[in-house]
Amino acid sequence: MALLTYTTFDEIRAVLGVSATELDNDDLNQPMYDLQVILALEAVAPGIPALFTTLNSLSSGTATVPQARFIGLVSLYSAYAAAKHLLTSLPMFAVQALTDGRASFDRNTNVSIYDNVKAEVRSTLAEIGLLLRASYYATTLQPEPAAAVIRPLLTMLSTRGIDPVTNI
Repeated sequence: MALLTYTTFDEIRAVLGVSATELDNDDLNQPMYDLQVILALEAVAPGIPALFTTLNSLSSGTATVPQARFIGLVSLYSAYAAAKHLLTSLPMFAVQALTDGRASFDRNTNVSIYDNVKAEVRSTLAEIGLLLRASYYATTLQPEPAAAVIRPLLTMLSTRGIDPVTNI
């Protein structure tokens, strides 16, 4: 299970603000979440999964401060990356009311209350992604690839000296 290499199910649930009753381990144990997290990590920088595996296998206390920061950022990013993919189904498994006695389970019909959660997860994921990218290149001592420079294309508009219809 690759997902559990990077984060825990409890951390993913904490990001979404749901409990194990609402989103159980069997639901999170789907292989698609493994692949989605690995793809998200590789989108930040292709070597992140390999470096994480190497650094995470170091004996306790031997990682340098930048290495420990990198490991922590990978775990945090992975939790948010998995949570981002669960946002589409959040209204289906997040409950409004849950009772013990007589099995009662009410879904919240106001979908707009989840908009704040969605926005926060996405913005936090982007912020952590930037920190993770910088940490990866600082840890590997590689220069970070330069961002593509967008240069404006200058165009000029010229009017004709004569009108093609009237020839004047």
